[in-house]
Amino acid sequence: MNECQVNFGFLPAKYQIFIRTAKFLRKFIASENSLCTLFVSDARQQLHGIFVQFGKNIQTACQLRNAVYSNFLITNVRFVASVIDRFS
Repeated sequence: MNECQVNFGFLPAKYQIFIRTAKFLRKFIASENSLCTLFVSDARQQLHGIFVQFGKNIQTACQLRNAVYSNFLITNVRFVASVIDRFS
């Protein structure tokens, strides 16, 4: 299944959730809604926690998406290479 996800460019659901959550939190933080402003600090902490999981220099959802995708590809290319080595 991982090989199909790599070949067709589909990230696993857990990674997609990280990216979508980051996009939501960015919009939430930027909102001028008075109710949202009450929770901006919590949203920033959650967003920072997501970014830190994938790299210390990540500041945007776009950078997060790129880091997640790169991490996924690198991990799965290594896995596929190890499987090929076993059967060679």
